[in-house]
Amino acid sequence: MKSTELQQSLFTAILQGNDLALKDICNKHADAILEYFPSWTQVPPAVAANPQAVQAWVHCLQTLATLFESVGIPDLMKHLTGDLVNICVRWQKTIARAKGLAQHGQYAASTELLEGLARELDHAQGNIVDDYRPKVYGLLGMNAFHLGHDDDAQRLTNRALEDCRRAGDASGVRVYTENLRVLAAAAATRSTDERDVRMLRIRAAIARAQDLSDDARFDQSNDALDTAIADIDAAGDGPGSEYAGKAYGLLGLNWLRLGDAAHARALTTKALEYCRSRNDADGVRTYASNLAHLDRLEKLTG
Repeated sequence: MKSTELQQSLFTAILQGNDLALKDICNKHADAILEYFPSWTQVPPAVAANPQAVQAWVHCLQTLATLFESVGIPDLMKHLTGDLVNICVRWQKTIARAKGLAQHGQYAASTELLEGLARELDHAQGNIVDDYRPKVYGLLGMNAFHLGHDDDAQRLTNRALEDCRRAGDASGVRVYTENLRVLAAAAATRSTDERDVRMLRIRAAIARAQDLSDDARFDQSNDALDTAIADIDAAGDGPGSEYAGKAYGLLGLNWLRLGDAAHARALTTKALEYCRSRNDADGVRTYASNLAHLDRLEKLTG
């Protein structure tokens, strides 16, 4: 039986769930499968153009490798794993090359490399893919920003953030959430839209409030935060509203340092609620810890 005929027979049996036919073919053609399997790991172009077909193809390869391994023949699994290692090395080299181009200001060339890799990753699946794909979209987002494509920068970085959330990558969520804030602020500097201008005022007021708080000028810091919160309230759900947790959290900390623990608790609770409403894991962790600290202080002071 020719390679293509054997591959089609095996894949049909696997996809139809016909275990008897699959075992029969494997028993009759074990040597041929061992010979042809390496060529089957190269996904044909016609298949590669269809994500569902790619997933089915990979599923069939994994099924065959697992079946042979279960009867003491690890050759297929070793080859499949080896191919995966080679693929990962290629992905790493592509990302490194794209980063190098971007560092030298060649953003369009970097993007061209990354777009090809993104298409490949979109047609793949697995834990390793979940690790690489956000990095690629994050880099694409930064390239788009440097090329002046603000909407694309936001969209691509959002894609990286969504991938990290699906994969449960807390570190990635933190990175791309902050990247989105930076991108929004940078885009706002090029905008005359009142919402963007307000967002810049909010960021500036909070930054000044943080500096004043660090210098123990808590009353003045609170004045700056009151200004920021007024703008945050005016923003509604628009640009700048994402800073509510930070503003109320810092306000709570200032009041604690001014000796008003009750006021500090109310404001920190509000900060925590804002962060929970936005699925801000870092903020939730920070302000939940701050509230626990207030609980301990309360017990110590009676």
